[in-house]
Amino acid sequence: MFKYAQLDSNNVVKGISLLSGEIVAEDMILINDMDVVLESIYNTETGEFTAPVIPDPTPVEPTPTVEEMQAQTLINTEYLIAMNEMGIEGGKV
Repeated sequence: MFKYAQLDSNNVVKGISLLSGEIVAEDMILINDMDVVLESIYNTETGEFTAPVIPDPTPVEPTPTVEEMQAQTLINTEYLIAMNEMGIEGGKV
């Protein structure tokens, strides 16, 4: 069996194939006995693969719970009532 890395136009591994015979294609690199993973970058000058750079995940703000949203709505409502009672419209003096 022959193991090949299929490259895109930027020499990034987009597929790995295990074939029964040899092939000749510019975008297919023989990788028998190599640990190559998807998104690795192939250096055409050295014939070596560089492991992909995996960025740190972007932190995601947690979704507020129903109770938190209700509490914030209550605070906002109380604020607006207080402003109205003081005769302040839209928080302006």
